[in-house]
Amino acid sequence: MASEIQLAQELLSSYPSVTSITGAGDWCFKADKCIQELGALVAKANDETTKLSQVASAQRLVSKEKSFLGKIFKSTDEKKTKSELDAIADLITSSHKYAERLQELVDVTPKTKEEQSSLVKELKLEKKELQLRKKQIAAEIKGIKTVARQKSASAGSPLTTLLAGTKYTASQRRSIRYSKERALAPHEDASSALDRQILSLDKELIRLEAFR
Repeated sequence: MASEIQLAQELLSSYPSVTSITGAGDWCFKADKCIQELGALVAKANDETTKLSQVASAQRLVSKEKSFLGKIFKSTDEKKTKSELDAIADLITSSHKYAERLQELVDVTPKTKEEQSSLVKELKLEKKELQLRKKQIAAEIKGIKTVARQKSASAGSPLTTLLAGTKYTASQRRSIRYSKERALAPHEDASSALDRQILSLDKELIRLEAFR
């Protein structure tokens, strides 16, 4: 494993223990440096990928000249090149992932009291906006249920039963229920997602406000 990846993992593991402005400044300095090193690692890996891709192309051309069995069974060199390319691709993916995560944490970690105050205000405003959206979704869900109840009541009225028969009325009710469930699903999913975001913001606010 690349030393840059190991350092990123160590920084992410140590982040929960960052509870002071001074500690935050030190952690962010190391994280910024690690992000730069990961960027350099990706650039080097991309260069290596280009070289190996050229090697792989040459190996495939050689393979075409082989016998039928030679084409079926890849050479040891081809397998080795493919394995190296796969390993580099994994390294690039991991580097991007860790660099993005480190940057996310740097962006929400105050290095001064002023930054702390600004972040707390920003998160509280974001929380209010999420809560407002949650109320809007709740109103939409209530509206969908109200319409569904009205349709269901109409489908089960004595007049409808006499004209269409009990069997048809049951079918109508099922159709109304299915339509309601389809209409509610995205709203309920959005509401659950908002709950998770609000909970995450609450945890982040508690952590930020505890910084000394």
